[in-house]
Amino acid sequence: MLSEINNSFGYTNLTLKDVDFYYGGLRPLVEDSGEGGSTYNTSRKTEIIDHRDLGFPGFFTAMGGKYTTSRGVAEEVVNKVADYLPGNFRVCETSSIPPSSGNYSDLVSLIKDLQKKFAKFNGELIETLAFRYGSQSYRILEKSKPEEEFYILQNGEKFYESEVKFITNREDIRFATDFFFRRSGVGVPGLLEEQEMNRLFRSLGRHLGWNQNQIRQEIKTVKDRYKIY
Repeated sequence: MLSEINNSFGYTNLTLKDVDFYYGGLRPLVEDSGEGGSTYNTSRKTEIIDHRDLGFPGFFTAMGGKYTTSRGVAEEVVNKVADYLPGNFRVCETSSIPPSSGNYSDLVSLIKDLQKKFAKFNGELIETLAFRYGSQSYRILEKSKPEEEFYILQNGEKFYESEVKFITNREDIRFATDFFFRRSGVGVPGLLEEQEMNRLFRSLGRHLGWNQNQIRQEIKTVKDRYKIY
């Protein structure tokens, strides 16, 4: 990848020493036997397998898909399960009912309504929360302060104390890596500066009931995630 970037953009000679952090993910791909060639089309295929023929009625496997197709795949699976189960079940309604964070018409209208309801709060806080949490911003701002403490992420974005409180109260967080990489994403842009990291961990410790020894261990675990071996 570094070679590709250096060749594509020119005037660069990036090496592993220039990489602060990287991550990737895996998901099962669907490919017809005998099909040759590119993984491009394979990576976009979806397939739902009904294991009834193998003697496991009611068991389904959903494979493939991506962000833009996963809702539709999930809808199809839910409908198959609803059809299999005894009793009367409604079909999946996610195509018409918004998720808990999506109950608004458009982002501009949401921001205007939030500004009207929380007039004492600064615009940057409101816009940031609206962009990240959608209509859940109302619940977050109700427990926020006009002068909200924040932490600076590696990419310069602000992450507010009310977000820390909201996430730690609602999500299953056993370790700091849960918070940094799976629940909030604050660690994805890169390792926070030492001062910001320590401040954020003090807040996490308060919300999650960690003692100083546990905080030190969690800091080490998070920092270890950024080591490139």
